[in-house]
Amino acid sequence: MPVTVDPADGSSINEIGNVYLTFESNVSKSYSAESKVKVIEGSLQDGVPVGTETMGSADQWFVITSGNKAQIFPADYDGFITPIKLEADKDYFFIVEAGAFRPTSEYVYNKQIVVHYSNREGGVSLVETAGIYAVKSADAVTVYVGENAANVAVYSAAGSLVKSATNVNGEITFDGFAKGLYIINVKAGKTIKSIKVVM
Repeated sequence: MPVTVDPADGSSINEIGNVYLTFESNVSKSYSAESKVKVIEGSLQDGVPVGTETMGSADQWFVITSGNKAQIFPADYDGFITPIKLEADKDYFFIVEAGAFRPTSEYVYNKQIVVHYSNREGGVSLVETAGIYAVKSADAVTVYVGENAANVAVYSAAGSLVKSATNVNGEITFDGFAKGLYIINVKAGKTIKSIKVVM
């Protein structure tokens, strides 16, 4: 986990531009660090960020490391910073998946990092999570479980099993959902989480 995040806890902001993470020791990024960064507009359910991925008008993520600091920012295809605007009274979760950074002296990668942003007073906070999050689209939900061997089950609001998968590592996408409320149960080791998703 990073020692500090800038913008700092308690800051008031209206966009996500440069995000600086400071670690205890020097870090390097993994070859896939950029693909491990996401912003989700949504909510936190039982410690699990759930919502829709957003990039605003940005095209990609840039990740730069120097010493014990990492700079992460949304950019256009030319590499210019393109901030993601935060709408009033909405919550956003800046997620860096596990495995994006490692101390240069070790081969142990970071755990999931989640920073909560909102366009309100004191709208920045570092969030402790279970390393699980869900991103929904029109008729699909992708559940990210990190490197855990997880069992994932999707139930209808009536409690009927709709879809399931066992020994999931990384992520799994379930699609073909009709409109309605679904409950996703994720069991990874001793961690059990329930996520409500409205399609």
